[in-house]
Amino acid sequence: MAWFRWIKNKNRNKKSQESNLKVVQRENFEWLRWKYRNLSCQENTNHYCLLMVATIVDKNDPVEKAKGAWDDFIDEIKRKPETDRKYEDPERGIYILWKDSKLLRYKNDNLNLLSLKKAASCIPKNRKGQKYKNYWAYIYRLIFDGILCNDKKGISVDDFMTMMSGIEIFNAARSTIYDYKPRRNYPDYLPATKESKNYSKKKDEIRRFVEQFVDTYKLINGEEISLDEYAPYDET
Repeated sequence: MAWFRWIKNKNRNKKSQESNLKVVQRENFEWLRWKYRNLSCQENTNHYCLLMVATIVDKNDPVEKAKGAWDDFIDEIKRKPETDRKYEDPERGIYILWKDSKLLRYKNDNLNLLSLKKAASCIPKNRKGQKYKNYWAYIYRLIFDGILCNDKKGISVDDFMTMMSGIEIFNAARSTIYDYKPRRNYPDYLPATKESKNYSKKKDEIRRFVEQFVDTYKLINGEEISLDEYAPYDET
């Protein structure tokens, strides 16, 4: 009887190990799929696409608190210069990137179509090698909301379509922009409709893309500045 119980426990442990192994395999698969997607994006955009440690200043934070956050940001760069970082204070128009040992300042006054085209290389492709058209609707919202620039904020879909006609990789129809234009505010965009399949997955997909696209676009348009001399809050 004792021997039988040992066999039973052994089989149960073996089953548990198999279950755990399946979990590990599934997690590894998800990680590898994520890694492949991002490395492919990096290759397609000459290493423009980013994964960064972010410091975001809340719009209600006083200048004194923002200055403290900036000092911490610089200290972390000096402590771990190999880590890519970004610093944003949207309320005061401060957008800073630390990439490849360079400090870059971004100004969102005017939209740069050439940079937009380069950043659009991050749009994933379908099985036929064509870029998914619905991602252009997400880019439209970024422009409409003034996330990428000030001069095109509030642009109509028709004007957006006219502007994008000069970019040969643009492949979305007017109806696509309307049908897939996300809801809510950046970066918490939501799918155009709650009735879409895999709603939660789609929501996460939109957020990952728009955050990556914004960082990529800002990196391309960044102006290199001095790490030790630049003091953003002395200018505000």
